[in-house]
Amino acid sequence: MVTTESTSEREDLAKLLRFESTAEESGVLVSLDQYIERAKEDQKQVYYLCAPSREVALSSPYYESLSDAGYEVLLTYNKEDDVAMFRLESYKDKKICSAENANLPTTKSRDSTSTVDKLSDKDGKDLATWMRDVLGRETVKEVKITDRQHSQPAVVSVKNLTTLRHYLDMAPPEQKEASYKYLLHDNVTLELNPSHPIIRELSELREGSPDIAGLVAAQLFDNALINANLVHDPRRMVPRINQLLDSLLKGRK
Repeated sequence: MVTTESTSEREDLAKLLRFESTAEESGVLVSLDQYIERAKEDQKQVYYLCAPSREVALSSPYYESLSDAGYEVLLTYNKEDDVAMFRLESYKDKKICSAENANLPTTKSRDSTSTVDKLSDKDGKDLATWMRDVLGRETVKEVKITDRQHSQPAVVSVKNLTTLRHYLDMAPPEQKEASYKYLLHDNVTLELNPSHPIIRELSELREGSPDIAGLVAAQLFDNALINANLVHDPRRMVPRINQLLDSLLKGRK
C-alpha cells in the first residue's frame, strides 16, 4: 500500500487493515469499513492517531478535541501504520486524517463568549510575538494564539506531520540535529491556549522575570513537540529543567 500509486489497489489493501479504536475496549480491532459504518452522518474524515500505546493516545491533546466533538479515532501503535495511513490518503470517499491535523470548529466551551479567563487579543498577540523572538526564527515557523485546545497550554501543528517524522527518522545520525532544526523552522507552528493558567502567568512573567520566562517558553515548546512525537533527543532539555528547578527552589526560601 505504501509503494503502489494505484488508488484502487490501495483501497483493496486497506480493507485488510485492523486497528484499535477509541469506541472499543483495548485489544478489540476494527476495520475501516466498520469505522465508516458508524461515523457521523456528515463526517468526511477517518480520524486516526499514532502513539506508542493506547494510554498515551488517550491522553494526547490531539485526541482530546476529537473526543470532545464525539468523533471515534482509530489508534495505531507503530510508525509503519502511520506511514500506511498517510499514503492511503482516502478510503471510500472519506479523507484519512491524522488527529494532529484535524481542523475542528471551535466549540462553545472555547469560544469568545466563554466566561473562562483568557488573555486579551492584544496580550495574546504580544506574547506570541515575544515567544517567536525568544525561541528564534530558526526554530519555529510561527507562534500564534488559538482556541483549538483547552487543557494544554500549547500544541504544535504541522501540515504533513507524518512526512516530517519520517524524514527525521531517516536522517543520518551525523545530520539529524541539523535536519531537525531545518525541518522545525520550515514546518512547525506553535499554538498557544490563551485560557490556560500557564500561558496567562507567562504573559505577566515575561515582564518581571524575562530570563525565567524564556526558560518556561522553551520548555513549553519542547513539551508540545513531545506530544507530537517530534523530540529526537530529550537529553538537551535537562540543563534547562535543572535551571527551572533551581529557580523554583530558590523562590521558596
